[in-house]
Amino acid sequence: MKNHELQDWLKAGAYYRGKGNFEKALEAYAQARLALLCEMGECLVSAGQLDEGRVLFEEALEANPATLKANAGMGIIHLLAGDPQKAEQAFGNVLHCDPDNSKALCGLALALKGQGRLVPAYELLQQALTHDPYEKTAVQTVAEVSLALGRPAEALTVVQRYLKRYPDDVELSADLAVLEQAARAV
Repeated sequence: MKNHELQDWLKAGAYYRGKGNFEKALEAYAQARLALLCEMGECLVSAGQLDEGRVLFEEALEANPATLKANAGMGIIHLLAGDPQKAEQAFGNVLHCDPDNSKALCGLALALKGQGRLVPAYELLQQALTHDPYEKTAVQTVAEVSLALGRPAEALTVVQRYLKRYPDDVELSADLAVLEQAARAV
């Protein structure tokens, strides 16, 4: 399913309006409204205003339950609120429509990790990293989960590859040191 951006919908609405096809213009503007709700929701969540973000995502989902950004936003809110079961459901909704969405794969892995389901979380993280090997949250979580599973050596190459591209990342440099020490101890 193609995930159009706000600008795409606005351009389409203006195009159809200019052609006199007001029905198509209204459809495009309705999609633009959903995209705007999601953009605003993401900003609110980033600013720590989870309840306000939730309201906007819920409004978008009420209009279209398959809105990927709204489902992903709800997943993030549920993770931050400490409800991994609801986060699992929200990220599952995204993956139902877009099975290769690396951010949703990572989000679902975080939800499973929050439930103590480390092996399936690790597998989802590996899948996410095949789509985007530089997704920082996935790289960090692979390091954490591999340590918890007693398999630190498996995460070494993932973290090293990331640090080749982002050598100034202090957090992952520290994770690498911990992984290297744990791998030597095993």
